[in-house]
Amino acid sequence: MYIKRIKLKNFKSYAEAEFEFPPPEKGRNLILVGAENGHGKTTLLEAIYLCLYDKDAIANFQRAGLGDSKFKYHDFISQSLYKEAATQMARSYEMVLEMDLMKTG
Repeated sequence: MYIKRIKLKNFKSYAEAEFEFPPPEKGRNLILVGAENGHGKTTLLEAIYLCLYDKDAIANFQRAGLGDSKFKYHDFISQSLYKEAATQMARSYEMVLEMDLMKTG
């Protein structure tokens, strides 16, 4: 199983974005994400964690140094709306994670 695609709408620094990941092949199962500071790499990782782990994602953020021990799920969720969407009275964001089940071995 691998992450095929993630779509984000009104989530943190992303008004609307879609990322596609290639399937693992020939022992290549690592994806590198590179960009300058402030271009959404951490936000992309947070979105993937939230899709996979929901409330348990916060503990993973804390272990990775992305939040202090007092940081709560509700606080994170309520602060994650894309700023421009909030000014237009939007009240929701969307994260869609598409997985592909691959036959291995």
